[in-house]
Amino acid sequence: HMLAQALRRGKLDGVHTIVEPTSGNFGSSIALLAPAFGVEQTVLYVKKDAPPGKIHTIEALPGTSIFKYDPAKGQNGLALALEEAKKPGVICLNQYGNWDNVVAHMNYTGPAIWEATQGMVTAVVASAGSGGTLGGTGLFLKRKNPHIRTIRAVVSPGEEIPAGRTLKQI
Repeated sequence: HMLAQALRRGKLDGVHTIVEPTSGNFGSSIALLAPAFGVEQTVLYVKKDAPPGKIHTIEALPGTSIFKYDPAKGQNGLALALEEAKKPGVICLNQYGNWDNVVAHMNYTGPAIWEATQGMVTAVVASAGSGGTLGGTGLFLKRKNPHIRTIRAVVSPGEEIPAGRTLKQI
C-alpha cells in the first residue's frame, strides 16, 4: 500500500533506491516489491544485533543491502535513512511517520480480522514497532465495535524500538 501510494503521488519518479529502517518484516516486504515499482535497490537499516535469520533472509533478496547501525553509539536507523534520502534518486517511505502505514492496516488488516472472526473479535494485540498495525487495525475494528480492546505489546523498558525510539517516546 505504501509503495502504491508513493507511486500514485509521483514520489517514485526518478527513484532508484529506497532506504528504510526496519526490524525486518516491513523492510523485507519493501525489498520484495520495490522492483515491481521500478525501484532497483533497497537499503535497509537494521540494528547491529538483529537476529541472524532475518539478516540472511534480507540479504538473499535481489537488489537489497543492509546497513547495520549501533544504538549504543548513538546511531538511529530512521535518522540515518532520512539523511540518505536527501540524495537524488533516493526515498525513505518512513513507516514510522507515514500515514499510509496506518491506512493500509485500516483498509486491509482490520477488515480481514473482522471477517475471519465473523465480527466476534474482542481484542487485538500487536507489537509496538511503527504503530501502523495496531493503529490502523484498531481504528477499523473500533468503528465496528467500540468495545474491542487494542493492546500494544512492547519490548522491555529501556529497549530500543527499531526506529531508535525508546518506550517513553512511543
